[in-house]
Amino acid sequence: MKILSIAWKQIKHDVRDIRSFLFMLAFPIVLMVILGSALSNVFNNEIELGEMNVLYKDNTRNELGVAFKAFAVKAEESDIHFKEIQNIEKARNKVKAGKVDAYLVLNKNGISYHASRPDSIEANVIEGMLQTFAGYYKTGRVIIQSNPSKASEILAQPSRSDYIQEGSIARNKQPSSMDYYAIVMTTMITLYSAIAASHLVSSEREAHTAERLIVAPVRKLEIFVGKVAGSICINAFFIAAVVAFSYFVLKVEWGTTPGQWFLSGTLLLTEVIAAVSLGLGLSLIARTPAASRMIIMVIVQIASFFGGAYFKIDHPEGLLKTLVNLSPLTWENEGIMRLIYTGDQIFIVKVMAMNIGVALLFLLVSLVTLRRREGL
Repeated sequence: MKILSIAWKQIKHDVRDIRSFLFMLAFPIVLMVILGSALSNVFNNEIELGEMNVLYKDNTRNELGVAFKAFAVKAEESDIHFKEIQNIEKARNKVKAGKVDAYLVLNKNGISYHASRPDSIEANVIEGMLQTFAGYYKTGRVIIQSNPSKASEILAQPSRSDYIQEGSIARNKQPSSMDYYAIVMTTMITLYSAIAASHLVSSEREAHTAERLIVAPVRKLEIFVGKVAGSICINAFFIAAVVAFSYFVLKVEWGTTPGQWFLSGTLLLTEVIAAVSLGLGLSLIARTPAASRMIIMVIVQIASFFGGAYFKIDHPEGLLKTLVNLSPLTWENEGIMRLIYTGDQIFIVKVMAMNIGVALLFLLVSLVTLRRREGL
């Protein structure tokens, strides 16, 4: 009962702090709306290639040329236009000038291919189609050698591109900019719970109520548990409000099944517990409240920066990859993303275990430090 009274007192204290109340609610919502709207084009996965033009010269005048012409007709459906040309020097000049995407030469040894921009997406698309055609033609030649009477029938058929059917578990399911920033802003503001938790003990000293708590018929353990529980409850309420706003107002994807909603919410709750424990632990270890706030602020900002809170970090390498992996927000965000967009439940459970481990460590440090003190 004493623990509940202390927890309720802590909740009322945090609610009355208007600045913290507005910061925990308004700050993430404003950021997710601004960044989600301003950077929507960055998360657009659609690529428009447009028409691609290729010049070619046929030096074979045999079955390869016949097969290639059938292939060129079929390629028109994909907006890849092959035009035969006799002057190869003229073709080279057009490619150098960027007037066409590539030119190629058919000869008895195969196909010689030259692109204006070898590293471009268009060049890779054209090269891929030519490789498909080459594989088709080689297969046809083997069949012809076994049964020459089928030569005209095989070579007259257009090359196909549907031998391999591609698919995915979550087809075209990718986070939009609003989805991404809603998730990363929520996990970031959850980590900010550590700053509020750093005042759990120092606020009692500043308000000159620490002495009253010590002389009251209540144990230090009860004070400790009550204040931690109250801080966890009020910060969990703030995070729930942010998630509810993003889900109902911004239509953000937080999962499609009750199981996914439960796991996402549980992950955020374990992050709240870890953040509160971190803030309390550092506040008791540091010499002054100002020092603990500075340390926590530096940790939160670095974790937010490398955790992708302000901009998405794709495929980091070297030192950057190490720093990204050291950020707890990297794991929080990846856990939720994997759950929502790939259905991976194992990874998010591992992240929860990591949060609980961090919480237990700092709670133990806090409890030991607090017991060694004469007062709060």
